[in-house]
Amino acid sequence: MFHLYQPDHIEWPVSVDLPAKGGTKKAYTFTAHFNVLSQDDCQKLQDLHNQMLVTMRRRLEVLQGYGKEDASVIEELPCSYEDLADAVLCGWGAEVVDRDGEPIEFTSASKAQLYRIQGAAAATFQAWLDSLGRPSEKGAAKAGGFRSKNS
Repeated sequence: MFHLYQPDHIEWPVSVDLPAKGGTKKAYTFTAHFNVLSQDDCQKLQDLHNQMLVTMRRRLEVLQGYGKEDASVIEELPCSYEDLADAVLCGWGAEVVDRDGEPIEFTSASKAQLYRIQGAAAATFQAWLDSLGRPSEKGAAKAGGFRSKNS
């Protein structure tokens, strides 16, 4: 059964890889509460993310000397991962805790503290993208997006 009713938010796991001893990384996971957005708003965020990635690529090419632009003129990013995560994150589960193991209330200040952790904003936005799902290979092949198997 498919219900047209949509909740205000969904809960989705976010995994943030942080440096650990011995040159390894350890995954820390929490449950994010993401706003349920309209298709148009989802597309706008995805387009903004794509623009950011393209700009980052062009900046890298300039800095590496591959671009034709002067390295002193670096194109400004249209947004940051903090901006993107901020557009979708509206809460989190009780597994986000302080030093004493007590759950931290979701506030603007605690969210800003999360974003100061290396990679947390990007991981949060990536988890939101994952929550949107992706077309199946078979469905995408029918639409002409991917080559179908055995073709």
